[in-house]
Amino acid sequence: MKYLIIVGDGMADERMPQLGGKSPLEVADIPTINRLARQGVVGHAQNCPPGFSVGSDIAHLSILGCDPSKHFHGRGPMEAAALGFAVEPTDAVFRCNLLTMEDGDGPLDEKGFVSTVNRLRFPLSERVSDDLERALVDTGARAVRGAIASGDQFVSEPDAKAAIAEHFDASVCEMEGGAIAHVCLLNEIPCCILRAISDGADDGAALTYAEFAERAAHVSAKAMIRYLEAYA
Repeated sequence: MKYLIIVGDGMADERMPQLGGKSPLEVADIPTINRLARQGVVGHAQNCPPGFSVGSDIAHLSILGCDPSKHFHGRGPMEAAALGFAVEPTDAVFRCNLLTMEDGDGPLDEKGFVSTVNRLRFPLSERVSDDLERALVDTGARAVRGAIASGDQFVSEPDAKAAIAEHFDASVCEMEGGAIAHVCLLNEIPCCILRAISDGADDGAALTYAEFAERAAHVSAKAMIRYLEAYA
């Protein structure tokens, strides 16, 4: 018996404000898909196991009955095999995509979009955030809660700061929190990012770095001790 597997890869898309909070698929006219759904069996399957990025390569292996933890070695070798290239065990195979430039409007993805997990923002734990904010207040620290813009570039130009604040509605900008949130998301670990901000990414710092580091360490340590004692 032969089977025909049709994978609507990425077809669901994201919900959009322009469509009243619905996805393009939800508002599309899809009579054939609706007919197949009515006449068939509809279910739900998780094709990307925990710990793997959500991508076509992982999902396709799972759909075909292959365990990604044993058989996934990157998308390059898979596409090389599909194109008929003979790949030896010692070969290195690279797959090259179009890239979204950090400092410009990309041709494919929205600025800031993390394609490996298909999202622009990383969800943080509301419970941990609430408890940590209370711990900061308990110790007399000033707490500001908001979005953190995380990237791989030092931002110092006024225009760049204004653009980040406007585009991402960000309260601060830094270079490490996004990586931590990314790892926590992949491993299903509740996450909250606490940052002590040293300056405005300009020449207007009120403290030397040594003075700031000592004060920030003291405030952060007090808050974390209070959090662990009272809320964790």
